[in-house]
Amino acid sequence: MNGYTETQKEKDFQFFKDINEDFFAKNGHAFLAIKDERVIGTAESVPALIENMQAQSFDAGTYLIQECTGDESAYTTTIMSLLVQGCENG
Repeated sequence: MNGYTETQKEKDFQFFKDINEDFFAKNGHAFLAIKDERVIGTAESVPALIENMQAQSFDAGTYLIQECTGDESAYTTTIMSLLVQGCENG
């Protein structure tokens, strides 16, 4: 399998962040395969994208997959934990 270094991943992720809004405006929601700071494939689902990339002889793990949503939700996560306890009246 061809290597895909952390430096390459970081550059490709920054590239994705830079194009996310414009790509979404032009193409709508999609999953993108990114390598060498360019979009090498798109699909409506991750499994379809991986299948398309394999058909083009790209090994899994040698490119970045990102969901293009047009906003930061594509690359941010919010975790919230709530604990609700009963109250006594009285």
